[in-house]
Amino acid sequence: AFVDANPTTATVNLDIVNGNVLADFSLRGPTPAPLADLQKPNITGPGVNILAVTTDPTGYGLLSGTSMSSPHLAGLAALFK
Repeated sequence: AFVDANPTTATVNLDIVNGNVLADFSLRGPTPAPLADLQKPNITGPGVNILAVTTDPTGYGLLSGTSMSSPHLAGLAALFK
């Protein structure tokens, strides 16, 4: 609503921290036998402290996990295609 009411003056300040780092809770592979090559990060996406819509009273919050990185990768794949 604020952006709609102030389309020419609305701004957003974002802090970008620690880019290009695989999350510590992600698997790095390769996995030792007998499960070798079943899981490894062929491609990774941002998944730590992603600003997202939440049920928080402010409407936004920081979330982490693969559910936060997959939309970024899907969007990037769509742009490449």
